[in-house]
Amino acid sequence: MLLAGFIAFAAPLVAPWWHLDAIVFGIGAGFTLDEFALWVRLEDVYWTEQGRSSVDAVMVAFAFAALVVIGTRPFGLDDPGSIWGTIGTIAFVLAFVLTAAAKGRVFLATLGIFVPVAAIAGAVRLGRPSSIWARRRYGPTMMDRARERYAQSTRMARLGTRLSDLLAGAPSDNGLPENRD
Repeated sequence: MLLAGFIAFAAPLVAPWWHLDAIVFGIGAGFTLDEFALWVRLEDVYWTEQGRSSVDAVMVAFAFAALVVIGTRPFGLDDPGSIWGTIGTIAFVLAFVLTAAAKGRVFLATLGIFVPVAAIAGAVRLGRPSSIWARRRYGPTMMDRARERYAQSTRMARLGTRLSDLLAGAPSDNGLPENRD
């Protein structure tokens, strides 16, 4: 992936070389996202619940790419008036995007890059108990509220789990793939 990226910036490629370079870059990105959980945990968690972060990373990358492909402009900046207005708008939206991501609201953070209201919604909502935000900023009362909130499985959470199981396979207790013969 790095080599393909360097070639794309360093060499003035024309078709079909530009297309081949894009394919190599895509293959490298796929390998990188596939091993995302290994990079984050620094241990083999591929077939466990923690290994789901690889699936989540692929879904975020797919959502981001899909929004770019359909022509959505990040931060809604089609025609910026001044450089300081642009920087201010980006900083404002980015603060909410990063807060939503820190609270474990990755989908809303990703969508919030393109639709800032989604980032604001993710930033003001209660964070997941396992998120960086909750571990560092919540006291015992807020942590109990977060645990209670996320102990209840919502319809959307169950749908997300089913979709993830369909795409990546269900995690097992022992970290090995389940044989479903």
